[in-house]
Amino acid sequence: MSDMPEPKGWTIPQGLLAGVLVLLGTAITAIAFLVMWQTVTDVVRQYMHSRAWTVPVAGEIAFLFFYLLGVLLAWRKAPPVAARSLLMAGLIAGSVQLNVYAARGVLVDAVAHLLVTWSFFGVLITGKAAITALRGGKVRADRIGAAEWLTHPARSAALAWWMQAWGEPSRQVALDRYMRLLFTIAVAQSDSRVGRTPVLWRHKLPRRFRFQLSAGLLPGSVLTGEGDWQEAVTEHVRGELKLLDKAPAQGTAEVTVGGTAEGSPEGTAQGISEGTTGGTPQGTRKGSAEGSQWPESRTVDRALLVRRTRAAMRRWEDKHPEQATAGKRLPATQLGAALKLRMSRDTATALLAEAAADGKPHLVPPPMSQTAAVSLPGVRL
Repeated sequence: MSDMPEPKGWTIPQGLLAGVLVLLGTAITAIAFLVMWQTVTDVVRQYMHSRAWTVPVAGEIAFLFFYLLGVLLAWRKAPPVAARSLLMAGLIAGSVQLNVYAARGVLVDAVAHLLVTWSFFGVLITGKAAITALRGGKVRADRIGAAEWLTHPARSAALAWWMQAWGEPSRQVALDRYMRLLFTIAVAQSDSRVGRTPVLWRHKLPRRFRFQLSAGLLPGSVLTGEGDWQEAVTEHVRGELKLLDKAPAQGTAEVTVGGTAEGSPEGTAQGISEGTTGGTPQGTRKGSAEGSQWPESRTVDRALLVRRTRAAMRRWEDKHPEQATAGKRLPATQLGAALKLRMSRDTATALLAEAAADGKPHLVPPPMSQTAAVSLPGVRL
């Protein structure tokens, strides 16, 4: 069966016939509108009084608006608006009910009113359908079958939502795009830095990648790329997650791990190789890979911090007895490294002061008590 050839243009008879149809439709709708306006006005006058005329006028104007909107969409070959058909159906149902009510139970009168009502709406509806057909047919979005809804209700609902969001009328194209989006999410969650924690995993993604997943707007190379699309999606996800490696280190500049306040050349056991030989009063501010993994000091109980600070002071005094004898104590710049905690210089100074106030100096010997003379009473033999 061969395809029917498309007409190249309007012939004169076709144009004349179209003009006659337009004139007949205009005449019928004008007469029907006048009859419906009079009927509906008489019915609602006892309820709306002087404003009774607004009911048929508002209803017919709204119906013509929705009708011409459908003609415009068909003319431009645009997808239809779902609410338009429902609103037009509601206006038709209301008009039919009012016209039937005007017959007061008389069958002949009811049929006569229905004939006029359906003449008005029927001419307009079929005229719009004819315009749509002459323009090449209506652009309808594909529908998801009942079997698919029953077998995969959650996926079908998500697919229907994405079809509306993307404005994609083709179900197959939308399904292919949706599958690539799901695979992108699966690859991203397989990374240990992202994980699968509900809701929270999205906040671990770079902002641009997070927007792509939320809006379903992946790059064109991923959506329409040739070859293995799964490999293209995997490469795209890896490229986006590389931005996590460029994030600033979690360590703070206040943690000093290289050198001592006195400029001791040995530094500390947690120092880094980039520390200066003589040390600086501020220590090194670059931190180390190990230091960037230390917890924050504010996450530890204050009383426990004080006890650990006091123990660190004692260890430092045991290691530097000559400085402890001279009245010096553990420098604030080395407390974070000694406790393996990230803290500011002010926090370290406050902890040292509190620990020194709570405990006695470790190397200061207690005052020697005088030996009490013990006199033994004489024993008589």
